[in-house]
Amino acid sequence: MIERIWHARAEPEDADEYEQMLEHEIVPEFEAHIDGLLGFRLGRRETASGMVELVTTMTFEDWEAVEEFAGEDYEAAHVPEIAQDVLKDWEPTARHYECEDLV
Repeated sequence: MIERIWHARAEPEDADEYEQMLEHEIVPEFEAHIDGLLGFRLGRRETASGMVELVTTMTFEDWEAVEEFAGEDYEAAHVPEIAQDVLKDWEPTARHYECEDLV
């Protein structure tokens, strides 16, 4: 199992819009077209500056599923255009971890 973790930031009202976009548009599109996508989670926290830090975690069955999603340059961030309009900034790359369930 592979976890793909990526960070972004948004204004509070834009973070709410981003979450709705993920839930109703972006994630369903990923699920429909990516074999081996096992899960998608969104974490968020307000920072001292009033911004909202966002972290997405995608779980994939294997490296082939990661490459199906992100392409050969799988570490590059994959930010749909509609999301770019509401995010203030984002990391240009994602991190990947090979994971094992221990419990």
